[in-house]
Amino acid sequence: MRLPAPFGQRIDRSQTLEFTFAGKRFSGYVGDTVASALLASGARTLSRSFKYHRRRGALTFAGVDGNTLVQIGSRPNQRADIEPVAAGMAADAQNVFGRLELDAAELLDLCGGFLPVGFYYRAFYKPRGAWKRWEPVIRRMAGLGRVDTSAPHRIADIEQAYADVAVIGAGPAGLRAALTLAEAGLEVWLVDREPELGGSATWRRGESSSGHATDVAGAVIEENQVAALVCAVAAHPKIAVCTRTTCTGWFAENELTLMGPKHYTRLCARAVVLASGELDQPAVFRNNDLPGILLGSGVQRLLRHYGVRPGPTACVLTADRRGYEVALDLHDAGARVARVIDTRQEVDEADLNALAAKGIAVEIAHTVHQANRNWQGELRAVEIGRFDAAGHPRGASSRIPCDLLAVSAGAIPQAQLVCHAGGSLEFEPGTAQLRVVWNGIAHNAWLAGAVDGAQTLDEAFASAEVAGRCVLRALQGEAGPGEGAIMAAVGGSVVDGVSGVGGQRAAASPAVAMPVPEQAPEELPGAVFEQAPEGLLRGSLGPTIFPHPKGRDFIDFDEDIQIKDIARAIALGYRDPDLVKRFSTVVMGQSQGKQSALNNLKVQAQVKGQMLADLKLTTQRPPFFPEPVRLLAGRTFGPVRRSSLHALHVEAGAQMMVAGVWMRPAWYGPADARAVSIAREVAQVRNAVGMIDVSTLGKIDVRGPDAVTFLNRLYTGNLATLAEGRTRYIVSLDDTGAIVDDGVAFRIGPEKLYLTATTSAVDAVYRQMLKRKIEWGLDVTVTQLTGTFAAINVAGPGSRQVMMRLAGTIDFGAEAFPYLAWRGGHLDGVPVRIARVGFVGELGYEIHLPAGAAPQLWRALLEVGAGFGLTPFGVEAQRVLRLEKGHIIVGQDTDGLTMPAHANMGWVVSRKKTDSFIGAQALLAIEARGLDRVLVGFRIEGNINPPDQNNLVIRNGDIVGRVTSVAKSDTLGCIVGLAYVALDQNVPGTRFIVRRSDGRYVEAEVVPPPFYDPEALRQQV
Repeated sequence: MRLPAPFGQRIDRSQTLEFTFAGKRFSGYVGDTVASALLASGARTLSRSFKYHRRRGALTFAGVDGNTLVQIGSRPNQRADIEPVAAGMAADAQNVFGRLELDAAELLDLCGGFLPVGFYYRAFYKPRGAWKRWEPVIRRMAGLGRVDTSAPHRIADIEQAYADVAVIGAGPAGLRAALTLAEAGLEVWLVDREPELGGSATWRRGESSSGHATDVAGAVIEENQVAALVCAVAAHPKIAVCTRTTCTGWFAENELTLMGPKHYTRLCARAVVLASGELDQPAVFRNNDLPGILLGSGVQRLLRHYGVRPGPTACVLTADRRGYEVALDLHDAGARVARVIDTRQEVDEADLNALAAKGIAVEIAHTVHQANRNWQGELRAVEIGRFDAAGHPRGASSRIPCDLLAVSAGAIPQAQLVCHAGGSLEFEPGTAQLRVVWNGIAHNAWLAGAVDGAQTLDEAFASAEVAGRCVLRALQGEAGPGEGAIMAAVGGSVVDGVSGVGGQRAAASPAVAMPVPEQAPEELPGAVFEQAPEGLLRGSLGPTIFPHPKGRDFIDFDEDIQIKDIARAIALGYRDPDLVKRFSTVVMGQSQGKQSALNNLKVQAQVKGQMLADLKLTTQRPPFFPEPVRLLAGRTFGPVRRSSLHALHVEAGAQMMVAGVWMRPAWYGPADARAVSIAREVAQVRNAVGMIDVSTLGKIDVRGPDAVTFLNRLYTGNLATLAEGRTRYIVSLDDTGAIVDDGVAFRIGPEKLYLTATTSAVDAVYRQMLKRKIEWGLDVTVTQLTGTFAAINVAGPGSRQVMMRLAGTIDFGAEAFPYLAWRGGHLDGVPVRIARVGFVGELGYEIHLPAGAAPQLWRALLEVGAGFGLTPFGVEAQRVLRLEKGHIIVGQDTDGLTMPAHANMGWVVSRKKTDSFIGAQALLAIEARGLDRVLVGFRIEGNINPPDQNNLVIRNGDIVGRVTSVAKSDTLGCIVGLAYVALDQNVPGTRFIVRRSDGRYVEAEVVPPPFYDPEALRQQV
C-alpha cells in the first residue's frame, strides 16, 4: 500500500519503527500514525462498533471520528489516525469480546431487530428488581477502553498566556490573516492541530482561481505560493506558532483553552480570527460503515501525508466537484478508479473532461445504495443505481467490485468554537449549505477561509484580508460594521456582522419533504421509507442520504444509529431535536456529532415533514476535542507570592509547598523525612513552644459609621456585641446558606474592625465586600491589607514566657491579656497587634505587624525562645494540631453544599441579631426540610495506616458520606479524623465503615471533637 516519494511528506523513510497491534507485529516510519502504518500493511479494521460490534476502519484521518479509538498501553481512547507511532508501542483494539478478527459480540449485529433504539429505557426496569441482574451485564458491555489504576503519573503543565490576536487554524486563510496582523505590529498566536503549517494546502489537489482542478504545473504554483507564506509566518518575530495544539473551547472575554501534547494553556486574546476550515460529511446508505469506505479528504491525507494508497481499486461517490479531485489523486497514485458516481443532475463539463482524459468513467445522477462486504467484513463492492431529482429509482442497478470507496458528500463549516461563543450553524436553502450566523463584532472576532464559505485559494486569501482589516480597526477603536464596504469591494457579503467572501459550492437541490404515515410506533420504522416505487432505491433524503429497507444505513457511527432509529424516536413522541438526541443518543458519542449532526437533522426534517431551515443543530458545548484529565489537573503557573519571611524559611531547611498563590513551609527538615519531621514539630508545640508563619492569612480593615451593620449582614454572628479589645470567630455564607469562609474579627473601635480570612478565599471575600457595599449603600470603607501585614503565631505551653522575654509595651499576664482578647503596642521596637487565639489547641499568640519588620521579629523570637526550645513548625504540623482540636478547614471539611448545621456548627449563627445576613433564608429552609448528613469526629484504634482524605463512608453497600480530614495522632495514640455520615450515625460510640483506597474496609467510632483537651483548659491558661 506504500507509495514512493513525493507522496508521504510527513514520514521519514530512513527510520523504521516496530510496534504491535492486537497482538500482531507491524512496522511503520517515523511520522506515521498508528492507522496509517496499519493501512500501509493492509490492516483496515481498527475497532468494533459500540452497539453491534461491526468492523470499523478509519474514516477521516483528521482525528474527528470515533472509529479509530484504540488502547495504547495504559492510555485508553487514543485516536489511531492522529496518534504517532512509537518504537515498541503496544496498541490494542477496544470494545472487543475475544479477538479483533473474531469478536463474539458480533452476534449482536444479527440480533439488531431485537434491539431497537431506546430499548434499554423500557426493558430493564421491570419486573421489580430486574435492574440489579442487568446492571453487571450492561456495565461489562458498555464503556470504551481500560483504565489502568497503576499507570505512572505523567506530569502536565497549565499556563496562562495573553496575545493581541489569536488565529485558530494555520491553513492558507489563517496564515494570511496571521501575517497581515503581525506586520501591523500585533502579537499573534497561530494555533493548529496539525504538526505542520499549511492546513488543507498540505493534502488537497491544487486549485486555480476559477475553482477547477489544474494540471501538475498549476498545483506546483499553488503549493509554492502557500509554502512561501509558511516560511514568512514561521520567521516572523511577532507570531507565536503553536502546532500540534487544539483549541478546545472559546469562553467569555475571548479566553481560549489550548490543548497540546503535554501542556494546557488558557489564552486571553484581544481579538480572534477563526480559520478552522470545514469538515467533510459522510453519505448514508446500507453498510456505509465498512472498513474501506473513507471520506475523500481522508484519502487525500493518506496519499500526501503518509504515502499510503488505501486500495488498488477505487470508486468515488461525490455530491460536489471535490470528488473529481479525489479521483485524479487516486489515479496519480496508481489506483484503478473504477467509477466516479456523482449524485448531481448537472456536472461541470471541465470536470468531466479532466476525468475522461484519464480514462475514468463517470455516472451522473447515480448513487451508492448499498456496499457489499467480503468474508472479512470489509468492503468488496458497491451497488449503484440511477435516480431522478425526487430521489426515485430509474432503471436497473449495477454492481462494481472495489476495495476502496472515497466519499465526498459535502462539508460543513468547522464552527463548533463559534457555537461556544454564542453563534450557531443554520441551513441556508438557497445554497443547501450550513452557514455560520452570529455577531462576531461583539467578541472582536471574525471568520476567515472555508469556515466563512471560501472554496478557492483566492477566496480564502480575500477572506483573511477582510478579517485582518476588521481586527485592526476594532483594536484601534473603530467599530467593525463599516467593513461592509470593504467586503463589497472583494465580492463578499455580511451575515450578522460577519464577513462572508466565500464562493458558492455547487450543491444538489434541497430534498423533497416526505410525509409520515399514520401508523403505530412499532410499525413505523421500515415502513416510513417504503413510499418510493418498487426498486432498490427506496427514496432519497437528499442527494447523499438513501434509506434502505434492510437498514444498516448509519447516521452516527459512534452510537450505531440508523435512519430507522431516528424515525422510531420521533414516532414515540420525541419530536424536538434535543429530545431525539437524548432518547436515541445520536451525536452524543465520541466525535460529538462532527460527522453525524447534519445528516441527523436532514433525516429529522424529512420524517417530521419540516423544512430543514426550520431546524437547528443541537447545542455545541466545550470541549471541541476530548481533554485528558491529566492536562486539566496539570501544574499551574500562575503568580506566586512569597511572604517576607520566605528567605528565613529556606535558610532553616523548610520544604516549601503551594497554598493558593502563596509559598508556605510544609515542614522543616529533609524532603525524605516528612513523617518524622511533622511528628517532631507537633510534639514541640504540644510540649514546649513553636512558631509558624501565618502571613498568608487574609487581612481586611473595615471602618465607618455603618461598619458593624455592614459586617452583620455578611457574617452569621452578632458583631454588635463584640467589645473593644476582644476577638470573635466569624463565618460567612453564600446565598444558598453554604459556608464560604471563616476567620477572626478584632474590635478596634466603635466604627472600626479588623478581620482575618482564609488564604484561599480572601480575594473573593474582598470582592464580595466591595460589591455589597455598593448594593447596600452603606457608609463604610473596606481596605485589603493581606500583603501589607505579616503574621506570626507563637503557640505552646511556653509561649507566654517567650513573649514576656521580648522588650515591649504589652502586658502578657493571664489577667491583663485573657483568652480571645487582642492587644496593641510594640515588641522589639516593632508596632504590633496581637490576639490570643487557639487554632492549634494550646496557649498561643497571633502577632500581626508590618510585613517589612517581620524578619526582625522572627529572629528576635528565635533568639529569646532558644532557652525554651522554640522552633518553627510548618503547615502539615498545624493541620494535625488543629485536627486533634477538631477545628475545621473551610474548603476541605466543607464543600459547596455545607451549611453550619451540617458541620455541627449551628452555634456560629446568631438568632438574636436584627440584621438579616446573606444565606439566612436558605438556612431556615434547610432547617425546615431537615439535614441529610452531618460532620462528625471519629477515632480508629490500632497500629494501621489511616484512610485517605475523601475515602468513602459505606453503609449497607451505599455511599453515605466521606472522610474530609484524617491523621495519625502520636499525641492521642490513635487515628483521628472528621467525616460526613448519615444523620442517625451522629451518636457518640456509633461505629461506621470506611472503604480505604486499597479497597479494604476499616471500622471507625464516632467521637465528639475536640479529641484533645476537650475542656479547652490549655489554651485558656
